[in-house]
Amino acid sequence: MIKHFALSMRSPAMIAERHNRALLLQFLLTELFDAIDRSASGERHLFPYDWAIAESPLHRAYDHAKLLQHSFPEYKENAEKIAVVLKNPPKNALKTLYRLIEPLILACDADENLLFFLIQHHKAIDTLMKKGHLVKFLKKIEPLGIESLGEKLCDQYHRRGFFSQIADLKLLLTELIHA
Repeated sequence: MIKHFALSMRSPAMIAERHNRALLLQFLLTELFDAIDRSASGERHLFPYDWAIAESPLHRAYDHAKLLQHSFPEYKENAEKIAVVLKNPPKNALKTLYRLIEPLILACDADENLLFFLIQHHKAIDTLMKKGHLVKFLKKIEPLGIESLGEKLCDQYHRRGFFSQIADLKLLLTELIHA
């Protein structure tokens, strides 16, 4: 008798898939950007000691980070370092985390949804790292420049039928180029 079961998004078999790897990074980066927003706004400003708060972005980021070793076995060392930084965050934890996540982003083979997500959050990334950091990083993915990357992303969304995303993407790219 064959048992049928549904795989959870968090199962190792699922998180290794291309789109699920990129989605996992988006979850992790969302928590990182939330922590940046909280530290900038002063809202419940206990960072890095906000582990006692149940809805701490670092708590949620740590939960996601535990899956990175399964999702990115070729970057096991980075995944372990990310978990260590989240478990015992140093003063510059957010910047350290983003630097450790960048190679994982590159490993996602230019996933259009992940790149769109990064472009949406370019202000937070540039605030965290330094102005122009995301543009330099995106040039690693597409050496011909942001315009060429934008064309590729628009083509990918067009092929998939997500026409409404194209206008948003073009607006964000223009904002990114002129930032």
